[in-house]
Amino acid sequence: MKSKHLITGLAAVLVTFSLFVGYSLSTGKQETIQARSEVMPASPNIMYVGPRSVSRGKFDSATLADQGVSIRETWSEAVRASEERPIDTLIIDALALDSLSESEQTWLKQQFHEGVVIVSLGAQSGQVAESLGLASLRNPNETGPDIGANEYIMVRALLIADPDTQEVFEEANWIESLIKSGELQTPDVSEPFYFAFGKSRGRLTSGAEIKNMFTDIDSFIRSVYQARAEYADRVQER
Repeated sequence: MKSKHLITGLAAVLVTFSLFVGYSLSTGKQETIQARSEVMPASPNIMYVGPRSVSRGKFDSATLADQGVSIRETWSEAVRASEERPIDTLIIDALALDSLSESEQTWLKQQFHEGVVIVSLGAQSGQVAESLGLASLRNPNETGPDIGANEYIMVRALLIADPDTQEVFEEANWIESLIKSGELQTPDVSEPFYFAFGKSRGRLTSGAEIKNMFTDIDSFIRSVYQARAEYADRVQER
C-alpha cells in the first residue's frame, strides 16, 4: 500500500526570477534559511536519526548500509554533521522524534523549509506534523488508519522566492493550505516564485516497498536541485 500527493507551482513570469543562490531567505517564523547549492552532488547526503539497531519490517541497519545512509543516534550528532555537509534527506525513527527538544525542533523545521526531504519511520502523522510546525498532515477528507509501526510517511516542501515574497507565502500558511484543500490561492505578489509540496506514505514490510521509498527520495532530491539550478540560470539571463 502506498499513497502519494504532490503539488508543484511555478510563477508564470519564470524568466524574471530573482536571485536565490547566495541569499538568506526568511521562513517568516524567526528562522533563517540559507540558500543552498544548485549543483547536485554525486552522492546526496541522506542521514538517518535514531537507534542504530533500528528494525521496522524489512528496514534495518543493513538497509541503511546498502543505501549509503549515514547514521546519527542523537539530534546533537545530526546537527553537528549538518554543519559540515548539508543534508538532502532526513530519515527519522519515531523514537528519535520522542526525544526532540525545542532547539532541535527549530533546527528540524529549518531543514524542512530548506527543501530537505523528511521521512519518518513508525511515527503517527500528528507527531510528524507537530515536529515540523504544522497543524496536521491529513486533510479533512482523509480517512483510514494512521501510520503504523512498520510504515513511513514522507514529506517534502520547497519554496524559492525573494525574501518579501517568501514572507507573504508563509503568512498565508501555504503548506497547510495545500494539505487541507490540495489547492493554493496564489498570493498577489509582483515577484516570481516556485513552490512544491508532496507527501506520501508506504510500508516497510518488503524489499520492493523500501526500494520504492528510496526511489521517491532520489526523485525529489533531483527535482530540488533542478529547481535551484533553473532559478540560478534565470538570474544569469537577466
